[in-house]
Amino acid sequence: LAAQPDDAIVLANRGEALRVQRQPERALVDAQAALRLQPDHRAAQRLLAVLMLEARSYREAAAAHARLAELGAPQADDLVGWGESLLGSGDLPGALVRLRQAETQTPPSRRFNLVMARALGAQNDNAGALDYAERALVVDPTEAVAWSSKGYALMRLTRLPEALSALETAVRLDPALANAWINLGQAQLRAKNLGRAIEVLEKSVVLAPEAQDA
Repeated sequence: LAAQPDDAIVLANRGEALRVQRQPERALVDAQAALRLQPDHRAAQRLLAVLMLEARSYREAAAAHARLAELGAPQADDLVGWGESLLGSGDLPGALVRLRQAETQTPPSRRFNLVMARALGAQNDNAGALDYAERALVVDPTEAVAWSSKGYALMRLTRLPEALSALETAVRLDPALANAWINLGQAQLRAKNLGRAIEVLEKSVVLAPEAQDA
């Protein structure tokens, strides 16, 4: 870049390296600079979409993924990211369309299974959500998010002993996962284990002070 500062390919590559190093602001500057130089640069557009999704700017992420699809047939991971963006922005039908497309392309990934579980849970298809959470655990039995999703689905299916076991596993695997603590608190409330519920919800409020459900 010192020799040729207007190289979109190198800017996109540096932006991805910065993203991996958890410097999203600098990564975004590189992605935007690359796209100004070459608006049809797919790697830079993909980087922009991923950065917006990681920042939870779901509408912007969905728009970035839609633009990426205009530049060429999206890969399975692109479709999963697009589906997750649409889910976050409240477009559940659109999210499910993209996720079903992703499911037909390659053997489903851990990430796909987790996002699909969330989408089906949002549709109140708790049996379907449980199925995909369990598929994610086949890929990685130590995935705390999958254990949390499984526990939440079991709770919604009123299978409380199994739900409590899954959620206790989730918080043991990742004590910093606020969502798992919140789900465990709800399950303990439903089971009328009020002492444990208070203990768990106090922990979740420390981890996620803005979480209204906690």
